[in-house]
Amino acid sequence: MAAKTMRISLLCGIAATCALIVPAQSSASLISTKTVCKKGNALAQLRVVSRVVQSDDPPSMTVITRFFNNRTHKTCKQFDVYGLSGSQSAPGVQGPIGPAGAQGPIGPAGATGPAGATGPAGDTGPKGDTGPKGDTGPKGDTGPKGDTGPKGDTGPKGDTGPKGDTGPKGDTGPKGETGPNGDTGPKGDTGPDGVTGPQGVTGPQGVTGPKGDTGPQGITGPTGATGPTTVATAQVVLGNGASGNNTDSAMCPAGYLATGGGGFAGGSSALHRSNPTQGSNGSPNGWLAQGSGNNGVTAYAICVLATS
Repeated sequence: MAAKTMRISLLCGIAATCALIVPAQSSASLISTKTVCKKGNALAQLRVVSRVVQSDDPPSMTVITRFFNNRTHKTCKQFDVYGLSGSQSAPGVQGPIGPAGAQGPIGPAGATGPAGATGPAGDTGPKGDTGPKGDTGPKGDTGPKGDTGPKGDTGPKGDTGPKGDTGPKGDTGPKGETGPNGDTGPKGDTGPDGVTGPQGVTGPQGVTGPKGDTGPQGITGPTGATGPTTVATAQVVLGNGASGNNTDSAMCPAGYLATGGGGFAGGSSALHRSNPTQGSNGSPNGWLAQGSGNNGVTAYAICVLATS
């Protein structure tokens, strides 16, 4: 992909909002957007277009925007890729029609088509005239009686007929006589031990024994060291207030420690973060407050100076 820096006008106002001026015969459409952030300088809070890169294949341009994210405290770069398309010219005049080509050779004969449908049956012709009745012939002589034929063979056995229906249930027979007693079986195995019974009731408490003799007094221990005398001086420190990013800090003077704090959220904002800040030695040296919405927040810290 061939890429080069594109000379293109950028209109930027005080708030660092920039607009692209695209050539009159081109149009731009956003294809993709990608943002990459890393820990950066908190002074870079304005939205700045660093450079515009144009690509010829395919026609596109990439706008690289650098800005500071107040919520994550990171410097970010946003890559917006725009596709470019030039304007299309009007169509040209249609050329003249070319001469007709030479006639092609005769193609092969086509396949024989299917047989046509059978036509309808013709009408029935008229009935012919009845012919004249012929003469009655003479009666023939009676022939002799034939011999009796032999007896025919026995035919095959017929198929078995279907099974008949089940007959009705017969009457119950008389009760039989009682049989003799059986022999005594062997003795069974011994069963398992039974479950242990509940614990018995606790017996009464025994008689209290006689009181022992009083032991000798112990040796008096050494006197402990005198503890430090502490005088505490406290003061309330207010932050400068914040709007837009809604995060403010109130820092204690040098030598003071933060023992408490909080914040005030303005308007319809709500305070959803309030916690102490820590110095390099891990001691609380101030208070941080953060609100929701865009109505601002002010942090305060209760600072105490301890001397001994």
